[in-house]
Amino acid sequence: MKEILFNVVTKDGADISCCYICPDEFIGTNVLLCHGFGSSKNSSTNLFIESALLKKGMGILKFDFRGSGDSKGDLRQSTITTGLLDLDACIKGFEDNIGEYDAKNFIFMGASFGGAVAFYASKKHSPKALVLKSPALDIYTSYKITKGKDALDDWQKQGYVERGSIKLDFTYLSDSLNYKYAEAGVVPFSMPISIIHGGSDDVIPVSITEDFINSTKNHVSFFKLEGANHLYSEVNYFPLMINFITTEICKYI
Repeated sequence: MKEILFNVVTKDGADISCCYICPDEFIGTNVLLCHGFGSSKNSSTNLFIESALLKKGMGILKFDFRGSGDSKGDLRQSTITTGLLDLDACIKGFEDNIGEYDAKNFIFMGASFGGAVAFYASKKHSPKALVLKSPALDIYTSYKITKGKDALDDWQKQGYVERGSIKLDFTYLSDSLNYKYAEAGVVPFSMPISIIHGGSDDVIPVSITEDFINSTKNHVSFFKLEGANHLYSEVNYFPLMINFITTEICKYI
């Protein structure tokens, strides 16, 4: 097995940490992993998926969004737009350090914020398939549903919201309004999509995913895991989520 670490600089100057892992018996398919907000390329979800897919002979490309993991930058200023720049730079780094980016041999997998980035990046990069875990396809509406309009107004008025130790800028929400999952052509029509979403998700409501499915002409394989929250932290939900994701990815080889 070969592991290559490399850093890339985005078009707006962020330093992004990337990693490519290639198994000894490589079958020609690569999977790009996009982690959730405030997590890292070595999140528990990524590591379990990575382990399963490497055994199947697939290559793994992963990176840390700016301000996360080993990447430089300010997490407080993260948006879908900056996430797309980070992903673009990772793929450019793959071409510079590993080899040609061949869309028909790439599958994108993203979780939550990373799911939104993978989704909106698919129009430009045209991967073979998308596999998403609780994707944050509409961050603004999700926050309004889960926290209420008053909390949204307070965030806008104050300019930031405290999320743990992070003061997250309102641009995280305002920027998301530029991305509409229901718009025609937002993802390649022929690209299959698989999504798992917890029925009790109180961060990104499952209704957001269900609305997307009702609005798209793409084929979507959807698993609504009743009772699961955003982190799939309850007993037995996490392995069910990992199994769905790895099974769906293998389906698209």
